[in-house]
Amino acid sequence: MIEYLLCLQNPRKEPVYLSGYGVELAIKSTEYKAKDDTQVKGTEVNTTVIGENDPIDEVQGFLFGKLRDLHPDLKGQLKELRKHLVESTNEMAPLKVWQLQDLSFQTAARILAAPVELALVIMKDLSQNFPTKARAITKTAVSSELRTEVEENQKYFKGTLGLQPGESALFINGLHIDLETQDIFRAIVFLSTMGTEKNRVVGFWDNVTLFDTLRNEARVMEGLHRLGIEGLSLHNVLKLNIQPSEADYAVDIRSPAISWINNLEVDSRYNSWPSSLQELLRPTFPGVIRQIRKNLHNMLLKRQEQVFLVDPAHESTAELMNTAEMFLSNHIPLRLGLIFVVNDSEDVDGMQDAGVAVLRAYNYVAQEVDDYHAFQTLTHIYNKVRTGEKVKVEHVVSVLEKKYPYVEVNSILGIDSAYDQNRK
Repeated sequence: MIEYLLCLQNPRKEPVYLSGYGVELAIKSTEYKAKDDTQVKGTEVNTTVIGENDPIDEVQGFLFGKLRDLHPDLKGQLKELRKHLVESTNEMAPLKVWQLQDLSFQTAARILAAPVELALVIMKDLSQNFPTKARAITKTAVSSELRTEVEENQKYFKGTLGLQPGESALFINGLHIDLETQDIFRAIVFLSTMGTEKNRVVGFWDNVTLFDTLRNEARVMEGLHRLGIEGLSLHNVLKLNIQPSEADYAVDIRSPAISWINNLEVDSRYNSWPSSLQELLRPTFPGVIRQIRKNLHNMLLKRQEQVFLVDPAHESTAELMNTAEMFLSNHIPLRLGLIFVVNDSEDVDGMQDAGVAVLRAYNYVAQEVDDYHAFQTLTHIYNKVRTGEKVKVEHVVSVLEKKYPYVEVNSILGIDSAYDQNRK
């Protein structure tokens, strides 16, 4: 059913680009029809194995196997004629099940069989006109070497990029381009119409990342070309992995300077989670962190620790605290830690410096209660800070006086405070 909606807005002159094939509206009979599928009609053989060297090799009535035997001097012309007949058929008859089983491999074989300079043209033609080309493709032979290579590539891309068979990806000189954030169709239209001032303004910012990648790769190729590196050598140089083999870690998570807020293995709020590492093998939605009662540190898994380096007196710290509190309140399976960066001068105390006051308040609550309640105290402090402002000593004092009225605040924040752990 098609419904027409009244649109009061002025229509745009630019066409809307949609991916897919041309469609038609057809009326389908909904009458139930019974058919005896035990009486299979048709005597077609498995055409997925028929190739050019088949002794019969019949294409649209021409027996090319017999023609090659009768006219061996015309093999080149017969090959071109056979190719033309195979590609010119527009028959849309339904394919048999056994004709579909190797269709993806046969499509790849058809593209690889084309000359290098025409490979993209053939792939574009097959992609845009696949329904009309499918029957012709079923007559393409697939070698065992190609089948093995495709299967190995599928395993490799699934393991490295998470690409399942049938999914698409775009690489520019080995660089992976995220198609979810880059509109490749709009980029092509922009490139073809970038001569107009309007398109230069409108389309530039939508495709700036992709164009920057192309521009940078072009500079690299131009530099290599000036050095005399061309052809296959240029291709091999561009494939080299220039990333450092060893990574430098900014934070040693074993350091006692980290104040851990939670512990997935000990805290009672995680008791309902399973503790077995076998849970990592269970299927789950992509991007979901598995809820396992384990502190999996520095492992190449989806479970990594998030460490916040915090300057308590900075204006952005309040937003950072809200993010950490969101992780805790929503039971995100991450072990959270804090590293305070404050003034380490012994002449500065918490009654003068807001950063030192926050650190000493946190250390006091952590020693008297636990780290989780100490973090809750921090959230109460930063809830008093307005957006864009910095925390003040008055904020810390007001929270401590309200939550711990029986304690002298000066003994916690003052010059003689005993709560200076992890200050240096």
